[in-house]
Amino acid sequence: MSAQYLQFLILLGALAAVLVSLQWVMNRQAKRSEGHSVPDTSAVDGGVTSSLKVYYFYSQSCGPCRSMKTLTDSLCEEHDNLIKVDISKHSQLAREFGIAGVPSFIIVEDGVIKTVKLGRVSESWLKTWCRRDEEP
Repeated sequence: MSAQYLQFLILLGALAAVLVSLQWVMNRQAKRSEGHSVPDTSAVDGGVTSSLKVYYFYSQSCGPCRSMKTLTDSLCEEHDNLIKVDISKHSQLAREFGIAGVPSFIIVEDGVIKTVKLGRVSESWLKTWCRRDEEP
């Protein structure tokens, strides 16, 4: 094995470690908001009175966000407790929620942040949270 090849492997491993570490830091930062009160969301929630709300923070330029557009649009029509928030239009609200990256889903129950989920989610995960408010 040549020295250059070995250096390349070490560099590749270091880069992978940095990327994993960054992802871990972002997830940890996002989870810090769990249990805190929700900032004023009246600008985006359109008067939704549900005790459980699912806030979906996204960006028009985000590839994973665009791939979820069909799903989130259809669920928004069925469930008024799924609230889409474009971070370019509501950057202050995104900062107040502590959004570390998009897409991000924040579950709010009775005015308190219950769960924060970074990245893409499955259709079943999202439907489960949207329907929870319908339970008797």
